Amino acid sequence: MLVAALNTVRIFSSENLRAWTQESVFSTGDLAEDEIWECPDLVCMETEDGKKKWVLIVSQNTLDYRKTGVRYFIGEFDGSSFFPDTGISKKQFLDFGRDNYAAATFQKTENRNIQISWMDCWAYAQSTPEKGFRGIMTIPRELFLIGSKNEMKIGQRIAAEVTERLPEIQINSRRYDAGKLSGIYILPLKIKKGKILIGNTQERVDIKFDYEAGKIYVDRSRSGFIPGEEFFEIKEGDLRGETEKGFRIMIDTSSIEMFSLSGKTAGSFLYYAERPFQTIEVTEEV
Repeated sequence: MLVAALNTVRIFSSENLRAWTQESVFSTGDLAEDEIWECPDLVCMETEDGKKKWVLIVSQNTLDYRKTGVRYFIGEFDGSSFFPDTGISKKQFLDFGRDNYAAATFQKTENRNIQISWMDCWAYAQSTPEKGFRGIMTIPRELFLIGSKNEMKIGQRIAAEVTERLPEIQINSRRYDAGKLSGIYILPLKIKKGKILIGNTQERVDIKFDYEAGKIYVDRSRSGFIPGEEFFEIKEGDLRGETEKGFRIMIDTSSIEMFSLSGKTAGSFLYYAERPFQTIEVTEEV
């Protein structure tokens, strides 16, 4: 059993599920005084060359909710203690968006690691609007390991069960119009630097990408109803190492979930437009 206690994960064992023995404590020492861990998860994954690795997943939060996200560590587990790989020094998060938290994986998924998260953020979760529903989960994602030991990270792809039920629409033009954007849109990019606009005539989410700089930025300050000041925050993601330019974007009534074509980069964002988004438009920057 894994227990998140402030900025530690404690691992317990039991023979009868009543009496528990603490086996180990995992901590990094790099959290701020007001940062905590929640929702611990420990899964076994396979590397690209077929080796087994263990991944410890935690939801990291600050008590003022300014920083939230799903963080992970790749390493080894001996049945009692988790040992992170020492070659990876930077903090690794599953999602560069604001709305991916409290992630959980499932058993009995045919040797796949399928994960679903709460798609919201405590900074504004209690101020989001209600229109027949209030609050959603992310779409199911399959997690997989990418890269070598010192550069290893988790990749993500939309679970096959989702793509079997929702059509994937490939967009090969600079502009795509629909009565309502709803589904999965594959957007290959032939340019290194530009903007993606997703919206209607008055509301939109702006995505700026620069493959040479290895950066992506998402701005939803003009996306409609703003439940909290954090909606004005421009979120930055990492595109370094992406060899195939483009994104697979899942658009729903009040959510956008985007994945780089390789799966290395993922971002989850809520929005609350008054009217359905209708247009995806790509413009090049020089």
